[in-house]
Amino acid sequence: MSLRLYNFPFEARVGRRTYFPTVARLPGWMAEPRYRAAVALPGRPSVRVVGPYSEEGLEQPMEGPAPSTMDWDRIVAWSREIAPVEDPSIVSWMHTCVPKGHLVITTSGPKDVSEVSVGDRVLTHTGRFARVTKTFKRPYRGKLIGIKLVGFPDTIWFTPEHPILVGIRELKGAGYRRREYKILWIRAGDLQVPREKVMGGAYKRRLYCLLPIPRADGDGFARPSAPLARFIGYFLAEGSTHVSSGGCRIELTNSDSKIIDDMVKSVREAFGKEPYVWEDKDGVAKVRIISKELYTWLRANFGTNAHNKRIPGWLLAWPAEYIQELLIAYWYGDGSYQPRNGYHRIAYHTSSKMLAIGLRLLELKLDRETTIFKRKDKEHYVVYVNNPEGRKGCPEVRIVDNYLWMPIKEIVAEDFDGYVYNMEVEGDNSYVVDTIATHNCHAANVVISARMEEYKRLGSSLVGASDDPFIPGLKVEDIRFRSERGRDVAARGYAVLETPRGSVNVPVPGKATAVFRDLLAWGAVLEAFLVQWTGVLLKWRELATNPGDRVAFPSFRGLAAPQFFVHSSSVPAPVNIARFSITTDRPQTITIRARNVNDYTDVMFEDRIQLGEGRNEVELPIFGFPVVPAMVIEIQPEDGAKTILDWYEVIP
Repeated sequence: MSLRLYNFPFEARVGRRTYFPTVARLPGWMAEPRYRAAVALPGRPSVRVVGPYSEEGLEQPMEGPAPSTMDWDRIVAWSREIAPVEDPSIVSWMHTCVPKGHLVITTSGPKDVSEVSVGDRVLTHTGRFARVTKTFKRPYRGKLIGIKLVGFPDTIWFTPEHPILVGIRELKGAGYRRREYKILWIRAGDLQVPREKVMGGAYKRRLYCLLPIPRADGDGFARPSAPLARFIGYFLAEGSTHVSSGGCRIELTNSDSKIIDDMVKSVREAFGKEPYVWEDKDGVAKVRIISKELYTWLRANFGTNAHNKRIPGWLLAWPAEYIQELLIAYWYGDGSYQPRNGYHRIAYHTSSKMLAIGLRLLELKLDRETTIFKRKDKEHYVVYVNNPEGRKGCPEVRIVDNYLWMPIKEIVAEDFDGYVYNMEVEGDNSYVVDTIATHNCHAANVVISARMEEYKRLGSSLVGASDDPFIPGLKVEDIRFRSERGRDVAARGYAVLETPRGSVNVPVPGKATAVFRDLLAWGAVLEAFLVQWTGVLLKWRELATNPGDRVAFPSFRGLAAPQFFVHSSSVPAPVNIARFSITTDRPQTITIRARNVNDYTDVMFEDRIQLGEGRNEVELPIFGFPVVPAMVIEIQPEDGAKTILDWYEVIP
């Protein structure tokens, strides 16, 4: 390695506040003129593994499971050990969350958000089902944002940071006859209902929440057939399950003899069984089937009583003709045909919210728009099909670009003190709550907040953010991602990180470190959609000197950011021994660079050090002439590894 002259005008830094005030507080001997020129280069490092990798001692008892980042299982527990505080809000708790009582669409039917578990497959904003990889539960005290929709009876609540998939419809052109639609992610706390109207009373700009039309990529649990589809429809409308001394039985009830005959036919053709038909004292006919296997299958897939009946997700993968058979049978059992404004509309009735949402999804598979109403006096839902015979029953609710668009009619807020829930979903990082597509990509803010607190404890200052760089925008102080649509970023292959000193290209997906004379920053692009895309920004403002406490390296979906700090000797010496400890969960090679404290682009030396799994103690000799100067040390771990700097010291 060649020697490099290190020009170090100390007197220009002493007493002057810069981007890194800590650097200004250098030992007094460094200001002496004879040390203005110095040379530094590393010797051969020695590495020894002194302990196995373990997270024991880092976890702290807390209410509920610890939240997680995209790739860090116990970030909050770690940060409490590394940066203990009385108020846990220091880690920002910016996981986007939903309170208990809201339903998530899964392949086994709608589930309460508190009951979703790892391995469940949930409906995402793309219309496909994807596996849940992590679930989160945390206490939350603060405001909840409630969204009230046209065509859905219940208010849907979110924490303010939760991104919602929103559609915007604008009226443009002469007479405002041209409609333009666009889709984007907006945080619940940023939603506002536009009120401006044009001639005729229509809203010039309307905000919608979106429900994706499920794609036919679910796993078909049962082979579809018309008799089976009709039997399922009748069971969901009029069926019940019972256990008695006579065994497990299924009963279908109706007072119409033609419907009873079709029930008997569907049972005979679907299962090869001959049902028993009888009438009760009120003259209501019942179709009874004795079968333990059928009893178990129906309860596992369609619910155990009238209030928790549901549509399993695998039914959404059935061809349209069989879905139509099921819906016709349900309508015969518990439907109506209601006149409205000169035409008729179909209505389904149920006491199960889960079933009402399932019926809406089945109608969406047939490209039919629906609205759901709930009677105020009791738990009774009515699902209206808005366009029978091609006519719109509720023109505000419409299908556009494979989504059901439901207008937002009101945004409300209320105080909340309790548990909230979230999950991480493979691939799309989104899921459907009740009838709203939501995203959980902003979990990266938990990592940033925890690392900022750790850096502050060391005497450093780090600022950062994770958000949508297009809308509403992403910047940290004077650095930002250029505002562009996701499709443009994806097509070009990189995003542009803009700083006062110049621009840096960040690959998609990927990361880049922005190093300028007096500025250190880091950016990562996690994903890019049609309009939106997700980015992370970090900027170092002050650097700690010889950090003596543990600090973890920020990591976002496996993309590891570097760590910067000042290497400084307490007395002038031609040789320093840099001793530091790094804990890693797997063997890796770290890159260490020494940079000029007056010009960070000037790399004095660069070296790579092999580490083993566990805690590694490293001794790195550094030689200088006439003495080893102060330097900015950069340590870059490998992507995908969990890495912690335990301590760093300089001898002498």
